[in-house]
Amino acid sequence: MNMDRRSALALLATLGLTGCSFEPVTWVTAMPEPETTADPAVELRDDFFIQTSDAGVKSIDEGATLGLRVSTPYFDGRIEQLFLGEEVGAATAVQVRRRTPLRAPEGHQILAFTLAAGRPSFQADPDTQLVHSLRVGESLLELGPPFGRHTVSQEGEYDIDWTLVMLCVPTGQSVRYEVTDQDRTVAVDLIGKAPVDDEAWAATQGFRERHQISIGPERAIFSRGVVSQPDPALEIEAEATQLTVPMAPNPVGSILAPWLPGLGWAETGAQWLRLRFTFDPSFADTKFHYDLDVAQSFTFEDGKGTRYPASDPERLTVEDVDLLQQRLDVTFAVGGPEAGAMRFQPVGNLQALYTGGTAVPAVLTDQAPPLEFAVQFTAQET
Repeated sequence: MNMDRRSALALLATLGLTGCSFEPVTWVTAMPEPETTADPAVELRDDFFIQTSDAGVKSIDEGATLGLRVSTPYFDGRIEQLFLGEEVGAATAVQVRRRTPLRAPEGHQILAFTLAAGRPSFQADPDTQLVHSLRVGESLLELGPPFGRHTVSQEGEYDIDWTLVMLCVPTGQSVRYEVTDQDRTVAVDLIGKAPVDDEAWAATQGFRERHQISIGPERAIFSRGVVSQPDPALEIEAEATQLTVPMAPNPVGSILAPWLPGLGWAETGAQWLRLRFTFDPSFADTKFHYDLDVAQSFTFEDGKGTRYPASDPERLTVEDVDLLQQRLDVTFAVGGPEAGAMRFQPVGNLQALYTGGTAVPAVLTDQAPPLEFAVQFTAQET
């Protein structure tokens, strides 16, 4: 049906009279979906523990830098970062092979720390009893070697340079990182972020604070006359010869340390100063031999005038020098890295072996000043 304009207006009027009407359309803006507030962190078990063993630098985004060196005869490392808190983020978690942030369970905290490898004073010994552990309250948790094996080489490097340890600990519980080496245990209070300042920590100071040793001159020669003194009853004529003792220091092989293989720990407040030399005494006449008293033949005097006799070895013979292939280590128990001078003046038994095996005593004849080597110490950066 066709409807003109007049008809349409009439229809609208009719509808108005009957009370019918159209409601206006209101457009409503769509509200966004509420953002999720779920915590992405995964709650750990209260016995959670992990120690990394893979290569690569380890770091804790939430951690504080500590930079505390822990050093013993056969171990050297640095606690670089330390964290104690409720949660670690994904960047830290991924280093212990977890994909999400990690949260401590109720009544616990996450404790994490990184260890950076250093260089031990002495290379690995198969018989060394070296133990790393965590003492949580009264419980002891043994750790694996932080850096794997210590390679026996000139560099003496570890297999890996970093390790990260993470575990859950009861809130308020004490936690100590301990290293036991050569019957002494050094410890760090991880909650207090400080070493346990006891006798063991004091004794290992020389391993944490190392010194480079310089010795001069590079070579010196001692020379004195020797004469035999046969008993008149033997009707043997006295014979004379010359004793020559060339010495050359080896600063690289020298060391100042509180513990040495074969000697153990130095007394409280002292350190071992081991000076290495090429040492090759000889006589112009091969019938003469020597047996030196090392404590009297070698002395070290520091800048304060304190004199220290050699502690090791006790005696030195021709056979000893031949066995050592002319390498001599002379050790002194000194007070610390105090510059001074080492002096050599032979004291001991000299003799000549005449035909038939007759041993005749001999003595030094002329006077000569002792050989003297200046010894200096330079602190090494740790």
